[in-house]
Amino acid sequence: MISIKSQTWNRVLELFKLKLEKEDKSKVTIKNYLHDLSLFQRWYLTLLEKSEISIDDLKDTDFLAYKSFLQTVKRQKPATINRRVATLR
Repeated sequence: MISIKSQTWNRVLELFKLKLEKEDKSKVTIKNYLHDLSLFQRWYLTLLEKSEISIDDLKDTDFLAYKSFLQTVKRQKPATINRRVATLR
């Protein structure tokens, strides 16, 4: 098994997409999951003023902060927040 920690963010996205395809997920589901990850990436890079995500640097607090951002700043519905957070697991 490939360690996520040793991979680049883009490689992780590629592997995730392949996993979803193997699980026979619909194209819409795959598109939505990848979009969720893209939104997290954009938020994370903007917040930390970085140009790329290092998987090794991600912490649980980053995911909690993102969830809080979705709730308080974006004011998204619970179902949307739950899906976006579930995608990150």
